Amino acid sequence: MKLYDSQDVLNAIATLEGKGIPWVCEIKRDCQKRTNQQNRLYWGNISIIAEYTGNTPEEIHALVKDKFLTKKRVIKMGKRKRTVYIENSTTTLDTKEFKELMERVYAIGESLNCTMIYPEDPLPEYKG
Repeated sequence: MKLYDSQDVLNAIATLEGKGIPWVCEIKRDCQKRTNQQNRLYWGNISIIAEYTGNTPEEIHALVKDKFLTKKRVIKMGKRKRTVYIENSTTTLDTKEFKELMERVYAIGESLNCTMIYPEDPLPEYKG
């Protein structure tokens, strides 16, 4: 259910109160997941970088995820601390986050003097 203001939230809560059952409410920003066109553009450019460097597209994809989508966290376990690395997936990115990732992919390609594909260019079919 989309709620547009605080009164909508209060009304939604009011309908749940007094039902005698537990409930969980998650509030998050409304956003659109990455588009198929963004995904094709990403894989087209990943393939270009892979061909230039002699790697597979999957290896370049793993490198991009490791470099830009992995977060380092320190977790306390009693008196001890452990460092863990949490890897995000490109499938969970919204259109804005995916655009930011693409800017980083463009920077990699351009640093290698690769001819990159931009949104206004025709998109190739990815055969991964």
